This record gives sequence, C-alpha cells and structure tokens, in this order.
Amino acid sequence: GLFAKRGQNWQNLFNPATGYLAARQADGSFPSGPAFQPASPADQAQGVAQQGFEEGNAIQYTWAVPQNLAGLVGLMGGDRAAVTTLDTFFTSLNATRFAPYDWAGNEPDEWVPFQYDYAGDPSGTQAVVRRIMTQLYPLAPASEPGEDDLGAISSWYVWAALGLYPETPGVANLAMTSPLFPRVDITLGNGRTLA
Repeated sequence: GLFAKRGQNWQNLFNPATGYLAARQADGSFPSGPAFQPASPADQAQGVAQQGFEEGNAIQYTWAVPQNLAGLVGLMGGDRAAVTTLDTFFTSLNATRFAPYDWAGNEPDEWVPFQYDYAGDPSGTQAVVRRIMTQLYPLAPASEPGEDDLGAISSWYVWAALGLYPETPGVANLAMTSPLFPRVDITLGNGRTLA
C-alpha cells in the first residue's frame, strides 16, 4: 500500500543525464555536471563527501533501491549497461565516502554486490562477493573492512559465506552466490534445523 508507493519516489531522484541518483537543487533541478561532485575541502574535513548525501555519495547511494532493482536496471539502460556500471563501481572495493566506488566497509553498499544477480549476471555477484571476502576480511582475529555497527559488517560475511543475502528487506527471498561450504545446517530458535 502506502509505503510501497512511497518506496518508488527514488525515481524522482534519478538523473537521466548522469545515470545516477542526485540530490535535487532547491528549485527541483538536478545539479549540472557529473554524478559525483566532491564537497569542498572544508566540508570534506567535516566528513561530508558530497552535498546531499550522508556517509556516502551519489554513486554509492544510487544502488540503494532494493525494492525496485528492475526499475533501476531499466533506467540505467538495461542489464548490460547496469553490469558495466557495476563493474566500474567495483574497481575499488573499499573506497570510503570520498570516492565514487564501492565502500564495502559501510552499510549503504552492503547489498550492491548481489545486484549483478538482478541484472542477469550471477557470475558478477560470485566474483565480487568472493573478492570482498578474500581481500577485505583477513583470516585472523583482526578488524573487518569498516565499523561493525551492530554486527552489520560481520553478518554480511556470514550471509556471503552461506551463499545467500537478504537483498530486499521485508521480502521473503534471498539473492544467491556461491557458498564457502558444501553444506550448512542452521539450528533455529525453535529447535528445528534448516539444512
């Protein structure tokens, strides 16, 4: 109902001139120029990477529409165009908020590797998820690639190791990738086992 309809308002922020979401100007227009426009040095010193975005930038937040990935892929020009855009996005895996690439160490980008699945390229999901797991998560009791707010970063790894990910909150489906294990048994709180 109401919230499903409101959840489509992201389309009003999609700038066809850049192919990314944008924070509109006060008069409703899109900012001129490229999608990623770094904030001033003074604002960057305060942690602002780009005006209109918190803990990220336009490139990173463009993917934050798990409720309508087909719509996003369509606005980007279809599967092939979306995959090409994803490939560029993942040339850097933990770029922080100050660069127009993946920031695997922060929540707004956690679901993006699984979006290849929705653009018809599950091998892209498999490759990027495995790169993040092997390059950013050390095989030692060390730190994750970012701040583990309420276990978000470490739970991402658990989902990825299972070969699954809850891409769209509130929807009973899971995106898939290649698991680390040939079999996983999960003991549920009710004493039952999910295998």
